[in-house]
Amino acid sequence: MAKVFIETSRLLLRSWEKEDIKPFTELNSDPEVMRYFLKSLTEEESLDFFDNVQEEFSRCGYGLYVIERKEDGAFIGYIGFHHITFDVDFAPGVEIM
Repeated sequence: MAKVFIETSRLLLRSWEKEDIKPFTELNSDPEVMRYFLKSLTEEESLDFFDNVQEEFSRCGYGLYVIERKEDGAFIGYIGFHHITFDVDFAPGVEIM
């Protein structure tokens, strides 16, 4: 069962579950959603990212949270803090996503 970290009248910010993988990979492969990211992700890249999010939470005690709409339980995205893992001038660092 997912742990809820923040609850509002409309949303839950919670831990990840295996059921989140499908909507997570769909979100990451959508070019419109990913237009401000480096690139859209393949299913394999999303699975690696999912594993990285889990490991980061275990290691750091913080990370990315699932955003769930309370009305219907839909996965609508993610938010939180994430260590920069790609090669850029401003790395290393932690980004707010």
